[in-house]
Amino acid sequence: IQYEAMINSAPEHIWALDMELKLIAFNEAFRMSFLSVFNIDVRIGDHIYQHIKLPDTTLSHWKYQWEKALSGQSVSFEDQYDKGEEGISHMEYFIHPIFDPNGRQTGIGCYGKNITRRKQREQE
Repeated sequence: IQYEAMINSAPEHIWALDMELKLIAFNEAFRMSFLSVFNIDVRIGDHIYQHIKLPDTTLSHWKYQWEKALSGQSVSFEDQYDKGEEGISHMEYFIHPIFDPNGRQTGIGCYGKNITRRKQREQE
């Protein structure tokens, strides 16, 4: 329960997927973002593709990143989203393989951080 409180207090999006890309864990920031963007209240066990309604090019990019992580590689990348009147939102993502104590990969852990303010400062 202490770990759950710690993860849920983070403003960053934190989630984990099993080898079939089903949600096995996520924090409140991730849940609220999904609710805001896709109008879906995600649940443990949901397949990540089940709810994502993105342009094909964006979805292909995410699939490529997840596949690299599922093959044992750590990946990081930046992305941006047009949030209409709110402007452009910049995110930085890190995706890492998750291994059990025997060294067998069991899934991937994902972390997304809003870097919009940093990008705005860089442009000034």
